[in-house]
Amino acid sequence: MHKSISIVLSGEAGQGLQVVEEFLVETLARETYVFTSKEVMSRVRGGNNSVEIRISAQPIDALRYTIDALLLFNNHSLDRLRPRLTPDSIIYGEAGFISDEDQRHLTFREIPFSEMAKQSGNRLYINTVMFGFIAGMLDIDVENAKDQIKIRFKKLDEEIVLGNLKAFDLGYTAGDSEPKKTLREKPVDFTPHKVFNGNNALVIGALAGGVNYLAAYPMSPGTSVMSMLSEKSHTYGVLVEQA
Repeated sequence: MHKSISIVLSGEAGQGLQVVEEFLVETLARETYVFTSKEVMSRVRGGNNSVEIRISAQPIDALRYTIDALLLFNNHSLDRLRPRLTPDSIIYGEAGFISDEDQRHLTFREIPFSEMAKQSGNRLYINTVMFGFIAGMLDIDVENAKDQIKIRFKKLDEEIVLGNLKAFDLGYTAGDSEPKKTLREKPVDFTPHKVFNGNNALVIGALAGGVNYLAAYPMSPGTSVMSMLSEKSHTYGVLVEQA
């Protein structure tokens, strides 16, 4: 058991890292302290990004260099994170995601995420499978997690909601059978917190300070600053222009 747990997701833009992160953070924030950060490659297109999610029974405001659990979204997302692995780190991914040589030196567990997504009705549900897998591994409250799925997909057809719930169940069962990553102690008198990110804080601060003009090019991780200011442009008299 751990004082804090560091989980890292690694994959290309568009593979769903943000979806899995949002599911996990919103769910974990109801149960424990959580801190997360993204690492985005400095390219217009291409390159592997990563997300670190750290949880603890105590308030935390920083990341941790070493990784407890690394989830690979493709077969070229390991190398950049290799220095952060320890003998206790466990890597999860599809067959062929790491080399035979790496498997001799690292702890790798082959998980058929894609196949489980297909079993749930659609290969596009793979991110929900991965969310379920991590939830099972962390022993997250099932109903708490499923609430997030229902909230996210509430405007879509019932078939899609049910498919994602099935995908979560398949992932949760697989994760539940893995070595548990649990905290040494649970938070005492924990009150669920509202999830807040740096870009949200930046926009609120800018509006409070009287910002009235922004010219920028939309590129991660700053795109949401433009979009949030655009949404509030009429209310607060802000001109937002794509440079």
